[in-house]
Amino acid sequence: MDDESQLMPLLGHLAWLADRIDDPVNDGRLKDAALLTYNAAIMLQWRLEFPVSGHDRIRNEDTRRAVAEVVDGLVTLVEWIVAKADDADEDQDKRLRNLLVAEITRSLQSLHGLLLTGESVAARVPALEAAPNVRELLDGFLAAYAGQYADAIEEGRIRAAQREVGPDAAFREAIAGLIYINDHAREADMSPGLRRPLTQISAGFFKTALRQQAEEGLSPARKKRLLRLANSLVQSAASANP
Repeated sequence: MDDESQLMPLLGHLAWLADRIDDPVNDGRLKDAALLTYNAAIMLQWRLEFPVSGHDRIRNEDTRRAVAEVVDGLVTLVEWIVAKADDADEDQDKRLRNLLVAEITRSLQSLHGLLLTGESVAARVPALEAAPNVRELLDGFLAAYAGQYADAIEEGRIRAAQREVGPDAAFREAIAGLIYINDHAREADMSPGLRRPLTQISAGFFKTALRQQAEEGLSPARKKRLLRLANSLVQSAASANP
């Protein structure tokens, strides 16, 4: 696994957003601010659910649950603000931007306490401003878990698991399919016109596998979180250039 934390740059980027959202130059740009925050918060959820760095693994279950609840709260509020942004008048725009800054600040304070880190150094990370990219996420997953998924990656196809059944097997097969489709080394094996629909199908299968996994005794909060991540991947795949 990666030796460098992927969470700390995310926290720093959120701190940077909190510093800038209330600037006068951002008056009337509530939706832009909310969408930027949403993209960063979704990436934070992904890194917490599927860490690629040993530094980011939360081994204490109570801590992991508390951290997840904080991030869930941030994402839920930001989703609500995005929905309200288009119809907000000048006064509402100001109030909602203040609410957004307050929620980011509160969330960061809680996360620093739970993760036992110092305060984030506010720093913009331009890569976190775009919607999560399925290819980049799966490339990172491949690099971190190549040993664990080596056989599935090499086979490069989604197939029914003969020796193991259940949602976890389906989830691993979905991951294998996404890795295969997004593996740079496989680019010559398929045309761009074929890659895009296969990526969409694989992302949809990933979402289905997560939905099935979520039915198996997961808490409602974690189920919602996993499905939100899956939706993000599906949307990214749908908008990807061929």
